[in-house]
Amino acid sequence: MQSKEKIEKVLREGYNLDIGDIFNKSFEIYKKTWGIIAGGILIVGIIAIILVFIFFSIFLGISFSSLDSFDPLTFQSAPFFLSSLSFSIIISALLSPVTAGFIKICKDAKDQKELSLGTIFEYYKAPYFGNIIIASILVAIISGLLSYLFQFVLFIPLMNYLVSLLLSTITILMLPLIIFKNLNALQAFDFSIKLVSKNFFIVFVLILLATILAFLGLLACLVGIFFTMPILYAVQFCIYDEVLGDDDEVSEIDMIGNTEY
Repeated sequence: MQSKEKIEKVLREGYNLDIGDIFNKSFEIYKKTWGIIAGGILIVGIIAIILVFIFFSIFLGISFSSLDSFDPLTFQSAPFFLSSLSFSIIISALLSPVTAGFIKICKDAKDQKELSLGTIFEYYKAPYFGNIIIASILVAIISGLLSYLFQFVLFIPLMNYLVSLLLSTITILMLPLIIFKNLNALQAFDFSIKLVSKNFFIVFVLILLATILAFLGLLACLVGIFFTMPILYAVQFCIYDEVLGDDDEVSEIDMIGNTEY
């Protein structure tokens, strides 16, 4: 069955998700993948820190040594927010293929394939790279605009966290649809929302619980995040696998026909 036919069938017939079953499967994958994904998170974290340093020192003209004397209200201003948003969109786009790589590692673990650190960087190539970048930029822009709305127009900054969680929920299938079903960015964005909406509450609870588990690592002097964050990717893959798994192999004809974006 071709990718779109499978998706349309699921949209017609719906699907069931069991929270306990998803977490059981996720922990099995987590046990196989946490080490290699933690290594990838460390590499990406170092790169991100360097980029943040460049952002502050070059684009904003702020050195870390002068932060103590810097007016904290500046960080709450609209111009700073918009500058940070632009930077975040760029970073999110550039690092999003790594997230796709983490998801692929989870699939390899499920398929009992040999795991490789190189898989993390597998999607910095055609036909996936362009669609992953476009999809990530789209989500980042929507997230940023909503954050700006709640923080500077409606003055409800705490809503940012809920909006971020809701957006993460409805787009949770977007990257798997690109890399496993070979959809383009807009198709993946659209189908992810439609598929999640068929069972939104359960998917939301799964993402919420996985996020809480992932960030428990922050309680262990930040170091624990490397041990807990990989559970997020395991849960994300298992949700996708439960909804649209199995016949993930797409033909070369399908790949050629769906790589336009």
